[in-house]
Amino acid sequence: MTTIKDILGVSYIRRLIFQQVEEITKQVVKGQNKNGAHRTSLKGKDIVKLPYLGMVHKYGMPWQFIKHYLPEKDKVLSERRMYVIAGLCRHPNATLETLTNLLAWSTEYDLVAQLSRGMDPIGDIVRARNPDILEFILDKYHDIAERSTYLDIAADTGVLSLVQLLDQKIKNIKCSTDAMDLAAAAGHLSVVQYLHDRRTEGCSVGAMNSAATNGHLDVVKFLHFNRTEGCLTDAMEGAAYEGHFDIIKFLHEHRTEGCTTRGMDVAAERGHLDILTFLHQHRSEGATTDAMDNAGHLSIIQFLHRHRTEGCTTNAIKNAATNGKMDAIEFLLLERTEGFTIEAIKEAAESGNLEIAKFLFKNRPEGFIIEPVVLWDCRKITVEMMTFLYENGIGFSFVTRVIRYAIELGRLDIIQFLHKHYPNLSFWSSAMDMAASYAQLDIVKFLHFNRTEPCNRYTMDAVPTAYSHNDSPDEGRILEVVQFLHQNRSEGCTTSAMHNAAEHGHFEVVKFLHYNRTEGCGIYAMNAAAQGGHLNIVEFLYKNRSEGCSNHALNVGPFAEDQHIQVVKFLLDNRIIPKENVAPFVIDYLTENSYYEILDLVNQYIQN
Repeated sequence: MTTIKDILGVSYIRRLIFQQVEEITKQVVKGQNKNGAHRTSLKGKDIVKLPYLGMVHKYGMPWQFIKHYLPEKDKVLSERRMYVIAGLCRHPNATLETLTNLLAWSTEYDLVAQLSRGMDPIGDIVRARNPDILEFILDKYHDIAERSTYLDIAADTGVLSLVQLLDQKIKNIKCSTDAMDLAAAAGHLSVVQYLHDRRTEGCSVGAMNSAATNGHLDVVKFLHFNRTEGCLTDAMEGAAYEGHFDIIKFLHEHRTEGCTTRGMDVAAERGHLDILTFLHQHRSEGATTDAMDNAGHLSIIQFLHRHRTEGCTTNAIKNAATNGKMDAIEFLLLERTEGFTIEAIKEAAESGNLEIAKFLFKNRPEGFIIEPVVLWDCRKITVEMMTFLYENGIGFSFVTRVIRYAIELGRLDIIQFLHKHYPNLSFWSSAMDMAASYAQLDIVKFLHFNRTEPCNRYTMDAVPTAYSHNDSPDEGRILEVVQFLHQNRSEGCTTSAMHNAAEHGHFEVVKFLHYNRTEGCGIYAMNAAAQGGHLNIVEFLYKNRSEGCSNHALNVGPFAEDQHIQVVKFLLDNRIIPKENVAPFVIDYLTENSYYEILDLVNQYIQN
């Protein structure tokens, strides 16, 4: 009979599995690194190389995969084994087969000890929606002290078997009204029914409010016919906002709470004409000017204009300009008298709607007040738009803020426009400092060659920390700015330049500063490089400079990985930190953050 081992032994099939794992990791590996950039997915074959048995607790790989790469028990610290098994329990891909085999591999695992340390393995298992593992753990550990949040968490997952297991296997387990509230909000009718039948905690008005808002009519009906907590006007208003017409009708026909003017206002804002019509025809609360002001569609504006008396304010045209709704603007100008202010033109400008800006300016009423506008968003505005505003006498106020935002976005075209038309602003004296701190080389060059204001010696210092709204500048771009400042400016830098470059892992910048400038660095450079796991920089500083580091270099992290272990090993192997200088706070830090391998290296270093 062919076994899974036989299948995995076929190289073609094994390659297919790795390819599939790679595809999965493209969805699993999310988040940002310390610079704000999105992490990239791992290759399938690299998962087995992850430090700290990441294939288990980070990826929840199945046992038939893990068992081929699991190291011998004695080669993994006991603390790490405990951490890995606990991590598996909270992984949504975890299976009972994997857990039982890992427990056989590491028999010291003690869930009760984890609970005593303030960890919450039961809560983690529940959050991972794994009833098989939960039942196994509850049967294995009979005297687990219950926590009042367990049932609440389980109810929120919507997995009825989890709720049942906890309710039946943990004696005197408690929960709160949050359990039914959360289940109702997520539409978990079976859980709501179970809690209603088997528990006494009940719910709050939040249950029906949330169920209505989220479109769960079956839950709304059950709560209405079986419970007494009721709801608030939030229920109908939430349903109106989200467009749940059937719930609006049910609440109107069966309950008395009704809604406020917010019901019609939000239905108009969200473009739900059927709900707006129903509320108008069947309820008496009415609306406010917010309804037409915030209406996102011409059909809504027309309905309110023809059937309601609340009218609107100048915000109606302003909001239509923001959203590029020319048809709505034309209708409001033709059919209504509220008009608009300079803010409408400003909103059209920021939204990049030159056609609407020109239309509004052309059709401004007599006595229209023209005044400078405040631009809060430069992402979509064009120089053509700015030229139109400027040439028609509108202009800009708070120009300093526009310069700041343009620098952040790397908008050289806006900087050139403002330099031409607002050359005497005091903020220009800080512009190059800011442009350098965002590694905007084109803007730095423009300011250097076209303006006379100096920068300061801290300008170069900030370049290695550069971050942009558009992206996280790569090291090449940062190096180019540092080189330009070095070659073309006389202000220089301080030791902070190399400190920052070391901290952010910019090896080429560190080397450039070392070989081309004289400011040097302090012990912070190697400390920061070590903490960031930048072994190449630590080695370079050790071989080429004399400052060394302090025991703070051992405070690695956050999220210490294999490169941090290599850095600590390098520091200790080369005795860069004397034994007597390893302070107790270092041991405490490594322990608290579960850096077991690094802690083991440090302890061995001290003891030997």
